[in-house]
Amino acid sequence: MALRIKSLAVAAPSIEQLCHKFAARLKEAKPDALLWLTDSQQTAAVAKVASRACGASIGARTDAGLIGGGSEFYGPPGAEARVAALAIQNAGAVTPFYSPPEGLPELDDWASLASAPPEQAPPLFLLAAPPANAGFDLESWLARMDSALPWSKKVGGVVCSDRLFLNDQATDGGVVGLAFRDCDMQAVVSQGAAPVGKSMLITRADGNVVRELDGGPVAAALDPVLADFMLDEPGNLMVGVEVPTAAAAEGGPVVEEDRPYVVRQLLGFDRDASALAIGAAPDLVREGVRIRLHAFSASNARNELANAAERLGGAADGGLMVPCVGRGPALYGQDGVESEALGPSLELAGFFANGEIGPVGGRTFVHTFSTSVGLLRRR
Repeated sequence: MALRIKSLAVAAPSIEQLCHKFAARLKEAKPDALLWLTDSQQTAAVAKVASRACGASIGARTDAGLIGGGSEFYGPPGAEARVAALAIQNAGAVTPFYSPPEGLPELDDWASLASAPPEQAPPLFLLAAPPANAGFDLESWLARMDSALPWSKKVGGVVCSDRLFLNDQATDGGVVGLAFRDCDMQAVVSQGAAPVGKSMLITRADGNVVRELDGGPVAAALDPVLADFMLDEPGNLMVGVEVPTAAAAEGGPVVEEDRPYVVRQLLGFDRDASALAIGAAPDLVREGVRIRLHAFSASNARNELANAAERLGGAADGGLMVPCVGRGPALYGQDGVESEALGPSLELAGFFANGEIGPVGGRTFVHTFSTSVGLLRRR
């Protein structure tokens, strides 16, 4: 049976009306799996509606903006509360799960998920509680998940509340997710940044501070690139840190254009101290890893998504879209730019996040100023 995806959005001035409208839309969609977000404080009421309509649902509250029904609703809640949802029909076997901040998801069939071969690895949609509030290291949790499910693509984002819902059960912190056993997922992470100049090898580092590049002072390597950037490149300067691939680990040749970079903030550059501080975990910023400056801009972000849509060529019906709260109208000056770049025919639902989850170079990261997209299709 063909996969069917429907992006939904409803709004109403009261929780009773909101739930009534949401229930009516779900009755039409008849989902087998459901991911929902709301800006209402009455989250439990929305969760009850979702769980009655579908046995595999996850959801949460977010207050930075919703995406659904062909529209983007940016910013905090207004006079009407909203629900946005991704209703998925004919997805095959779908496993909803919860993971506490420590450890891994609590599943009876965890062993079968973990032992799936690469071509059958289940892609995951994830909703994560704010790490600062929940008291857990989300990057470390994703690293554990990558170790347990190395072939599974993982896309999602950080919501605004510790209270997540697995069906109608509220959880305290951690992560809720959906694992799609019979679907493939095309994962797109738009970091909105184009490379500037050549890559440089870290030859000495202290935590997240680079002390030497290409065997010499940081300034000697950066100055020529910075001079060209100031003259030619629009946008804000950031740093791409190479994510080592299997080919690189085995000592094989890596073409520069094929190097995957996770883009992070440039926190500071002290010429006299030969120090370049990067907003990345110390396990990324280490000797033997290459970095490359990148220019972040609205045009680069939009073009990156448009190019991704062209590569996909209509191979998916829809999926989850999670832009940073710093994108949307805050970046482009208007709504809907990224949804339009991906293509009006896609059924997209999601939310504006304070941390976007998606893969780069085979490793899953929490990003900033990015947009993560997971597009499903039935195997």
